[in-house]
Amino acid sequence: MAYWHAANPVAEEACQKVVYMGTVDGKLYALDADSGKPCENFAWHGVLNVEQWNTIY
Repeated sequence: MAYWHAANPVAEEACQKVVYMGTVDGKLYALDADSGKPCENFAWHGVLNVEQWNTIY
């Protein structure tokens, strides 16, 4: 889990404070720290599938 906040936040704009949360199934979620809703402008509607870069040989 990680936290990020905008250096110059814009009032009333979503995702000015973001919590990034990784899961065991290879997904990285970006959530608005104030509302808990996904950050739609991150990856695919707030979710990045990190598993896509894993290759099993």
